[in-house]
Amino acid sequence: MTISELLERLPGERGVKVSRALVWTFIDRWGLTFLKDAHASEQDREDLKANREAWFDSQLDLDPERLVFIDETWMTTNLARKSGRAFRGERLRAGVHNSHWKTATFVAGLRLT
Repeated sequence: MTISELLERLPGERGVKVSRALVWTFIDRWGLTFLKDAHASEQDREDLKANREAWFDSQLDLDPERLVFIDETWMTTNLARKSGRAFRGERLRAGVHNSHWKTATFVAGLRLT
């Protein structure tokens, strides 16, 4: 659960309203981290487990010299923050890239050679 999700659920389930900072401090002191470990629920289906095991077993026969690993990544120009912090009574002045908000995708292949 994210901190925002915790903040939404605490009042209804526990009857308490707390600040984001308090939840963050609690999570930090307990050494909890936010990890992504979810997997497709189809992996748990019995009819697919045999296919997955066969695929894993067949990987031992793959020749690393012939493999090409393909990766895709992206970036977008609208990630500039539109707010920030300034001293009380002072105006925040920060330049933000003025552009058409677009996304660029990069695809690459990696081989052993």
